[in-house]
Amino acid sequence: GDLAATAIARGRLDDLPSVMEQERKLGLEQEAFDHLAAWLVAVPKSTSIYYKIYYTLLKFYPSQANQAAVWWPILYKEFPAAQGRDALARLRELLARKTPEATLDAWLRKAEETAASLQPETWRYNKAGVAQEVVEAMRVKITEALGETCALYGRTRRAVDYFRACFKSSGKVHDDFAWPKPSHYLMRAARVHVTEKQWDKAARAFGEAWEADRDNVGALYLQGWALGKLGREGESRQKRDMARLIPLARGKTRASLADALNDFGLADECRAEQQALLLTDDPDSWYVGNVLGDEADRAAAAGDYARSALLVER
Repeated sequence: GDLAATAIARGRLDDLPSVMEQERKLGLEQEAFDHLAAWLVAVPKSTSIYYKIYYTLLKFYPSQANQAAVWWPILYKEFPAAQGRDALARLRELLARKTPEATLDAWLRKAEETAASLQPETWRYNKAGVAQEVVEAMRVKITEALGETCALYGRTRRAVDYFRACFKSSGKVHDDFAWPKPSHYLMRAARVHVTEKQWDKAARAFGEAWEADRDNVGALYLQGWALGKLGREGESRQKRDMARLIPLARGKTRASLADALNDFGLADECRAEQQALLLTDDPDSWYVGNVLGDEADRAAAAGDYARSALLVER
């Protein structure tokens, strides 16, 4: 019970995340979350706190780590009682879609105010301009998290507005802080439209993402896919065929296409691109290795352990 306090008192903050991970593996869920609260409270507060806590929260929320890292400091500032356990409980409710609508409205306003009030930490960087870019990047992260939260709660129009705001703002950020690329946020907006089966709006968003980033061939293919849902088969086939031809022997581009297809649930199409990558890319490339790893996992899942072992060896 005193493990977290002891580690924090000894200045061993970096030891706690691995302890929490082991606790979860042992089924000690409440103990892990109690230690997480203590750890989050002990992390030094700053504009860049997001980067300090993201990877630890990723272990607890693999698909919601961005939201968790953005919302934690906002909620802890509002609810500092019980050594962070109160704020963490509210965060868990938020990510589980259990927060009342009126409360969510208030928190969204508070998050927008937080983003607007961020200040550059000029002492942390050599140039004031770089410090300002870090603030801009953090504002984009906050806005993206608000879009994710609105999408989670079915507030699709507001979610799209947030993602499009990210797209506009991310162009102001220096490349060192601009991952992912601006078109990523248009893809996020398109995903909301796909979820709502708004195929015309999805096709438009995918098309905008392709225009914004000509390396994003996944956006071009998915634009064709969305057009097919509208019955525009000619345009659909043209765009999908073009997307498949563009990568040629560029493993990185074809891998990004396969990833985009997989993200939108097009498993068969994803695997077709992976097979094309195996035939066209350098056999020793990182991308070929990834595809072989995926194939090995599929073989193991199907009970074909001999094939899985051969693929891993290859």
